[in-house]
Amino acid sequence: MLCAGKRAGIPVLIGSAGTAGGDVHVNWTLDIAREVATENDLAIRTAVIYSEQDKSYLKTLLRENRIRPLEPAPQVDEATIDRSARIVGMMGVEPLQRALEGGADFVLAGRCSDSALYAALPILRGFPEGLAWHAGKVSECGTMAAETMGKGVIFGTIRRDHFTIRPFGPGLRCNPAERGGSHSV
Repeated sequence: MLCAGKRAGIPVLIGSAGTAGGDVHVNWTLDIAREVATENDLAIRTAVIYSEQDKSYLKTLLRENRIRPLEPAPQVDEATIDRSARIVGMMGVEPLQRALEGGADFVLAGRCSDSALYAALPILRGFPEGLAWHAGKVSECGTMAAETMGKGVIFGTIRRDHFTIRPFGPGLRCNPAERGGSHSV
């Protein structure tokens, strides 16, 4: 992805690095990206966004009643925070957009909304937010958005008033009329 993104002049965004998005996972993924860049002689302007939260800060927020569980989750207390190995906050488009505005070719983020990875740039470029988020949600589903199941990839194109998803892979197809609840637009 780094090589293809550099050749095409398209930024590469990776979120929830290392699957969980903790600082250790971000650093592990960053090491891999550095190795790929070195092996391919790539000069890549990289932005790294960490999402792991400081436990003492979270305890302060808890005491201020600024942390509350969503129903039906159990109550959170200081002991919950203390026994947690890692606590990561999930980010939306805004940190990704700041990295892109700063000229990043590669954005590596901790815990991140998968849809935000696809919606950040279109929203930054002035596309309607609802459309960008919808396209982002469909895109993050990958080939599950296709009418048929199989291995492959999807390619999305967003316009001011619509987006198109095209699957590439054996037997994959999308149909805007599919079963009334189709992801295809």
